[in-house]
Amino acid sequence: MTRLIFLLTFLAMGCQCGPSTTPPKPTTEEPAEQKVDWPALSSDPDEARKQIIERLEKEKGAVVVIHLDDQVLMDRLPRIQRIFTEVMYEAKRQPLMQKAMRSADHGLKLRSPEAFIEYLGITEEDPLLKLVQRRLKERLVSDAYLSDDEQRPGSSAFIQEIHGTGAQIVYISSLDFIRSGVGLTRALRVNGYPALGARSHLMMRYDADQSVDDASKQQLKTIESLGPVAVVFSQSGLLMKDAFPNAYSVCVLEPGSEEPNDSCWSRWSAPPPAARVEPNPGVGKELRPLGPPSENSTPLDAGP
Repeated sequence: MTRLIFLLTFLAMGCQCGPSTTPPKPTTEEPAEQKVDWPALSSDPDEARKQIIERLEKEKGAVVVIHLDDQVLMDRLPRIQRIFTEVMYEAKRQPLMQKAMRSADHGLKLRSPEAFIEYLGITEEDPLLKLVQRRLKERLVSDAYLSDDEQRPGSSAFIQEIHGTGAQIVYISSLDFIRSGVGLTRALRVNGYPALGARSHLMMRYDADQSVDDASKQQLKTIESLGPVAVVFSQSGLLMKDAFPNAYSVCVLEPGSEEPNDSCWSRWSAPPPAARVEPNPGVGKELRPLGPPSENSTPLDAGP
């Protein structure tokens, strides 16, 4: 009886005597990322800015590279003016110091040392030229003067908008970090750019003896490890183009450049609206004839 009950129980549970079937192991391999063909960047700067933001909102974790050496973001006009004003003061050239101070007031945009030397009329025979060259070598890229640079109109707001999409921002420079790092960081912060945060990086030459080419190779290797590069801003528009062919390469002209170039940006934001011209209140109104002359011959300005 006991055997019968055991047999019936065994049959009810089902026989598992057949060949065992091993469940498939879950696959841990991630699917390969599909390449996205982004539309070509518009030649119109306003439309191009919209395209860049739309791409960064879709391409999560993308990297944006910005070259700092060629006034792509900031204008060095105040830095140059301050250096020349101080040098003229040291040389006790009072008229030239006043001329340097008033250069911007006269509407002159002297962003290069050569242009300033020509403006002040300093010749090769003048001993002042050697002092100017020595001071430029000491001060042009030093911490104490780099923070004088001003943002180009609209650049800070647009970079903040880029940062708001979740993209990583990489500022690159060939300058020496020991000599110029603090000043460059201060200039970025003072002008409202995201600097030295969780998603913003500053890459420079961290060894004064390191060549520019070696530093560029090291920067490129680090950028590749951060994520997909979506946009590269530079003066030539060719920076890292071979390394990141799918990235938008944006050419940004120097401030004040008047060279006609449809493929490069000359400004970071839309131009300000034109000043409103109020209509002449007399236009379109009926002209009424004057009345008969008054019989009072007293002049209007006559006294009592």
